[in-house]
Amino acid sequence: MKLFSFVCALQLLFQVEAAESEINFYSYTMVNSELRESNHNMSTFMISVSYRAQNMSQQFLWGIDSLRAKYREDAFLEKYETKLAELAKNVNSSNTCPQYLNDRFEENRAHQNALSNYIFTAVNKWSKEFNNLNQKLAILSVALGVAERKAYECIHLFDGDDPTGPFTCVMKCLEDMKKMQAEAIDGIHDHMTQLAASKHSELETLHISIANSSIPTFYELKGIDQWLEVSFISMKELFSSSL
Repeated sequence: MKLFSFVCALQLLFQVEAAESEINFYSYTMVNSELRESNHNMSTFMISVSYRAQNMSQQFLWGIDSLRAKYREDAFLEKYETKLAELAKNVNSSNTCPQYLNDRFEENRAHQNALSNYIFTAVNKWSKEFNNLNQKLAILSVALGVAERKAYECIHLFDGDDPTGPFTCVMKCLEDMKKMQAEAIDGIHDHMTQLAASKHSELETLHISIANSSIPTFYELKGIDQWLEVSFISMKELFSSSL
């Protein structure tokens, strides 16, 4: 009778231990799934940040393109080359007139070089801010992967003596990862604010630098026509004085 009671008690103990083992395993898998979901949500957030930064970059390049279009040299070349061809065919034109236009071609090259330098400086500063954000996202992506790997390795603790070991381990991984994510989100928000401010300031600085140079006057269409008119009038005066 005592033996029977002992066997029944032992069987009940095994059932309780088995039930605890099942509960511990389920708890582990539940927390592990939560960690993976949190990881996925963070990755989705990072993708949205990347797209937003890409839109900023596109707006920045649109600002650059608008400047290039405003001070493009093809309009200048078209007008000046046409006038130079006219002077070349005119046997009565003064030698100083073609030289005058050739000087403007040299001036055009100098202005284009200056414009390129202004743009290069702005793009270089902006790209550094943009690359810093990409670096931050890349490092965070690796850290999230490491956190998920650590959570997976908690499963090996099932082979140990503590049945709650895997749950405790994965719970610690989840807490550490959420703390890391919270700090990363704050840092990313600050960086995005800084990136937007950089986009505005670099474009503004670029516009001001060009506006304070002689580039706008040189490439304004009315200015081009005015210089050509002066050239043409001077040519007429020189021709008349030679008669």
